[in-house]
Amino acid sequence: MSLDGRWWGERLRVLERGIEVAPARAEEIEPLRRAVLRDGNPELDATTPEDGLPTTLHLAGADLAVGRPIGCLTLIEAPFAGDPLQIGLRLALMAVDPQYQRHGVGSVLLRTAQRAAASVGTGIWANARDSALGFYARGGFATSGSGFIGPMNLPHHRIYWRPPVDPDQPVTDETSRLRL
Repeated sequence: MSLDGRWWGERLRVLERGIEVAPARAEEIEPLRRAVLRDGNPELDATTPEDGLPTTLHLAGADLAVGRPIGCLTLIEAPFAGDPLQIGLRLALMAVDPQYQRHGVGSVLLRTAQRAAASVGTGIWANARDSALGFYARGGFATSGSGFIGPMNLPHHRIYWRPPVDPDQPVTDETSRLRL
């Protein structure tokens, strides 16, 4: 598996529900990450060490009427937590502008990430805030293991998603359920 963030370009451009999702640079989405995930605190880091790697893919979702990122996520090529021999994609720093939350922006971003992962034959894992577990469950993710305290001193759980067994089957809430 190789997810080269530079390769995606137009191949991953999606327009769904009036939201355009496209690859982005880390510096384009860092202000949104900081505002949403770090409460706007300039003292708190809103980056990952992998941000600049060619195998890292940043996605930004923009409402064409607004003209700026209103949602983002990052996919990092990394071993699955708990299974270091299996490489997957770690979803990190997913954020949606609070003004646009519960309007489908996060769902469009997540489906785009799932399509990218499925296209290279792998799944996605993340350390998700407990407050977002329902969102991820609706997107086909399963929770694994005990909870823990993560960034911002908030409760988190590890989540996993595997692509559909049939590669021609579209990624939907029903077909993307984790197969244990």
